[in-house]
Amino acid sequence: MNISLTLLGDILSGLALIVGALSYFLGRRKTQTPVIAGFAACAALGHPAVRSCLSGCAAFQARRSLTVPSTGGQV
Repeated sequence: MNISLTLLGDILSGLALIVGALSYFLGRRKTQTPVIAGFAACAALGHPAVRSCLSGCAAFQARRSLTVPSTGGQV
């Protein structure tokens, strides 16, 4: 079976875009720097150990609150 390196590069590039986008949207809910989370996931695409570490850290991190805390009636 002969696989072209161009086809393999296209597949990896597409996969990097998908993983980066998914990590960005997960990072929006869990971190204060979602762009860095997306780039880190793209960079870790070829390294299974780093990818597992990033996934574990993101999964066990508490969700960031998006609501404004109340002031208790004071202005």
